[in-house]
Amino acid sequence: MDLVSIIVPVFNVEKYLQDCVDSLKEQTYENIEMIFVDDGSTDGSAEICDRLASSNILVVHKKNGGVSSARNCGLKIAKGKYILFVDADDKIRPDMVFRLVNAIEKSDADIATCRFEKKYKNGKIVTSCNEYDEKIFTNLEALNEMNNEGIISASIWDKLFSRELIEHIEFPLNIIIGEDYTFNVKTFLRARNVIAIPNILYQYNQNEDSVTHRGFTEKSYAVLDNYIDTCNFIRMKTPQLRLGAEAYLMRQEMAVIVSMIRAEAYDYAMIKRIRREVKSGLKYYILNNHVKLYLKCSACMISVWPYLFICMYKLFFKRIRDMSAIE
Repeated sequence: MDLVSIIVPVFNVEKYLQDCVDSLKEQTYENIEMIFVDDGSTDGSAEICDRLASSNILVVHKKNGGVSSARNCGLKIAKGKYILFVDADDKIRPDMVFRLVNAIEKSDADIATCRFEKKYKNGKIVTSCNEYDEKIFTNLEALNEMNNEGIISASIWDKLFSRELIEHIEFPLNIIIGEDYTFNVKTFLRARNVIAIPNILYQYNQNEDSVTHRGFTEKSYAVLDNYIDTCNFIRMKTPQLRLGAEAYLMRQEMAVIVSMIRAEAYDYAMIKRIRREVKSGLKYYILNNHVKLYLKCSACMISVWPYLFICMYKLFFKRIRDMSAIE
């Protein structure tokens, strides 16, 4: 039974950490090492980590550097043949490691992925996608599936990676959102095959932490630059996947404007830049059969007059909020 390393970045999550730990300890797969990387927590998270330390639970304390820095730190000391990333405020099903290892070994794939569920603060639970039959993708098929929002997500915590595959690949340090996507792109291009299994094995707790929930900040510039750089990387390495890469980039550009709307804080220089970027890639977006019509319409509005999109979104979003209030 091969060793699996589970890397858990920890930062100010004392309310959730014990539940996460319990879910890891309940794994039916027996040969596991857990690596908790405390990224300079200022609450009680560091103390909880210290109480966990044992022969198969490693605890590392470091100066705060962000989730990418913490994951990179865990990768440097991980000894497992396989790597699983788990966020400290989430939980996994008892059979997650067993099922993903089994999927990789029976298919000779380098990456195994599964379905997950998002749990919201109001108790609502949404699954990541509709149920599907187990499927093996080539690396390029998997990358295209991810870019076009198919059954493979852009997250890393719903995937088990071969350690050999991700050797010398690190998470980008200068961004707070999108580091998962960049990491996946680089690993997928190295992989032979990716197997997707239909089981729901990961529970993601929605803590308002996405680009559209955080609001627009100065760091949004670095986030957008990273998405553009990654799209250019795909164009260069696999030009046949350009449509999917352009589609993924376009969604992130629109998400930045949505983050401004929700925060009611507008950076007009960034809006002009996004309009320029959207306009340059609009032809590829329109040609992509995987893109929904309302997203194509949104992109057209942004390319012509971004403020029309802002007005339309505010009206639509207000309607959604009012309907929720009535219910």
